[in-house]
Amino acid sequence: MINTEHHLEKKILRKFLINRRNHLSRDYEEKNMSHVHLRPLLNNINSDYVGSYIDYNSELSTNALHKYLIEKNLNICLPKIDYQTNEINFFKYSTGTKLVKNKYNILEPEITNEIIFPKLVLVPLLAFNERGFRLGYGGGFYDKYFSFQEEKEIIKVGLGFSFQNVYKIPIEGHDQKLDWILTESYLYKAI
Repeated sequence: MINTEHHLEKKILRKFLINRRNHLSRDYEEKNMSHVHLRPLLNNINSDYVGSYIDYNSELSTNALHKYLIEKNLNICLPKIDYQTNEINFFKYSTGTKLVKNKYNILEPEITNEIIFPKLVLVPLLAFNERGFRLGYGGGFYDKYFSFQEEKEIIKVGLGFSFQNVYKIPIEGHDQKLDWILTESYLYKAI
């Protein structure tokens, strides 16, 4: 059952945060050192795959992160939405991978031979709080993915700008908590 008060709150907050990000992202992107701040987490993963995504619109750029991961001989996998099930799965990505736009105009891998199960996943967001909850775009794809993968102990890292930190986020029962927050200027463990 949908909590209409939370649904409306999230809708208003999303609109505000997209406008705010569109306005501020260029200045903050110039200071993007997220690839440097990610290093400590990479030392502790027991997998050679990191789940990431191709940034969209004014999101924090993932380009430097991807370049760094490739330099460290870590493999990258990207999500692709299955519209039949409304779920995402991750597929291998390299610099030669052909990408196609999905119905939201977000780039995804075209070829989906083998599903990959990464141990660390970078998660896009519109907002986050210190407790590790995020506000996404409303599709629920990542929350659903993480709820199905609970036994796999995935390290969930929210990726966004430091100005996307908000005091309070409307939380619903299906919302999955992040383990870490990574921005252009810091990495911290969610409390």
